[in-house]
Parts: sequence; structure tokens; C-alpha cells
Amino acid sequence: MSSLIKRNNSKNWYYSSGDTRYNYPRSTGTANKKLARKIQAKWDEERILKGAGILNHSNIAFIQAVREYTQQQRLVCKDSTLNTISTCTKPILDYFKGYYISQIEAKEVNAYKLYRLDQDVSTKAVKNEIKWVLNGIFKLAILNKYVHSNPTKEIKVKQVRKNPTKVIPHEKIMEIIHLADSQRDKIYIKVLYYTGLSSMDAGTLQKDQVKDGHIETRRRKTNNPVYIPIHKDLKDEDITGLMPTKREYHCFYQRFKTLLNKVGLADKGYNVMSLRHSINSRLAEMGLHFEDRKKILGHATNVNRDYTHYNIEHAEKLINKL
Repeated sequence: MSSLIKRNNSKNWYYSSGDTRYNYPRSTGTANKKLARKIQAKWDEERILKGAGILNHSNIAFIQAVREYTQQQRLVCKDSTLNTISTCTKPILDYFKGYYISQIEAKEVNAYKLYRLDQDVSTKAVKNEIKWVLNGIFKLAILNKYVHSNPTKEIKVKQVRKNPTKVIPHEKIMEIIHLADSQRDKIYIKVLYYTGLSSMDAGTLQKDQVKDGHIETRRRKTNNPVYIPIHKDLKDEDITGLMPTKREYHCFYQRFKTLLNKVGLADKGYNVMSLRHSINSRLAEMGLHFEDRKKILGHATNVNRDYTHYNIEHAEKLINKL
């Protein structure tokens, strides 16, 4: 038996179907109880016809299915999740406006996927839109007996490999270091470039990891050990605890973008990670063996080698030539 109910956060009346499988309150869109009762009677009639298989499902507009999905998610999701759903729903509605739910098949969903990818939208965003939001809309539509199949099941959204990070020329790196405002930023950029450590690994070095002219630590990402000779320009500097928090690193990242702009490298694919790639390329050009470079950079590998096989003297000479 259906009923009209009030919710604390709204003046409008809500329709409760009384169905134990799907009993999410649905807003009537009005605070007028007489009008809400008329809407209740209409929706009761629709439910009866739907249950008898008489209701013409093709007359259900896609926008109505989206509205029902959104109302359902508001009851079960956090605000942050609702914001993401809203962001994903907007392009879907823009593309499928004017469609009935039964008109959307796999070929239409695939066309939407290609349309979004042509707009240079990331594959991750497109995957969220199709495999999360659009999939959820059709799951609810099946439950409501608007459609009998889910076309998103047939769609595959493959992750496109990103363009490789560009290598910053040595002369440009020296110019960036010279232009950096604070001494801490200068040291941090040198650490990133001369050690090849990732931004967080370089910013959170501890004193027990820096000893006897080298850095001995493990990468956070892979847990692989790294053993790095310290460049001569850093031997008299304190390189520990430079960027201990994500907030401080985020602020540095913005300053680094400004420095890239000053040396003419803005919006050309360069970023902080380019410093790590730069030392790898430079050491390769100077003839350091691949296995030795893996020890310095801590790259993931299936070959577990002891540091006794690491040509530390040769690596130190090459790093000091940078």
C-alpha cells in the first residue's frame, strides 16, 4: 500500500510505494497535499499497469530514469559521492536528451563512449560515466521493468596509456634551480634531479637514510630498495624532511609550474616527475648499466640482486658529472 510521507530536509511530499524490494521515497515535487495525492494516484496506477505488463515502457523518457536513479543515490551516498555522480550525469543527459530509455542500446552507448573520448576526456572519466553511472541507471530501470537488458555490459573502456613524461634538458634544470625563490626549493629540486627519487620519497627522507655519502631507502610505491650516491652539490646540505606533508608538496608543485613557465616549458608536458626521468636518461646516455640504474631509481624488477653487484664507484662518478 503506497503512502505520502514527509522528510526532514524537504517541504515536499514524498511517495512511498510500500514495495519491500524497492521502497525509496520519490519526491512528488510539491508541498500541496491535494496535488500530491493526485500524483500518488497516478503513480499507483502506473505501478499496477507495470506489474500486469501493460504499461508501455517505451514511453518512459531517459531523463525520468536518471531522475529516479539520482533520487535513489541521494538516500544512500555521501555528499562527495553525489558530487561525482552529478558530474558524470551531466554529459550523459546532454547526449541522451530526447531519448526514451528503451531506445538506448549498446551501439548508442558505444557512440557516446567514442564521442566523449574524441573530446579528450580521460578514459577513467568515461569509464566512470558508463560503468558506474549509466550502468546504475539501467540496473534501476531493469528493476522498475522499464527495460529488460543492460547495454553497458557490452561496452569496454580500455585504459589508454599516457604519453611518456618528457625529459627536461640539463641546462633548463640548472636555470630552474637558479630561479627558485627559496633555498629549500633549490635543494629539493636538486634532490629530485640528482637522486631520481619520487617527490614524496625525496621530501620525507630521514636522517638514518642518509649516511656515508649515499642514500639508502625503499621506494614507497614498489617497496624496492634504492642505493644512491649523493651528488657533490648536496653533500654539505641538509636533505632530510624537505617536504614532509602532501600540502607542502602541493604548494611546491604550484611554484614549480611557475618556474617551468619562466624557462619557457609551460604547457609542454613537463612536470615534477620529469626530473626523475631526466636523471634516468642522462645516466643511460653516459653509459651506466641498466641494472645499476634500476638500483638507483628503484624500478620494479623480478630480479633480486644484492648491493654487492652494484657498481657504486662508477655510478658515483657519473652522478657527480651531472
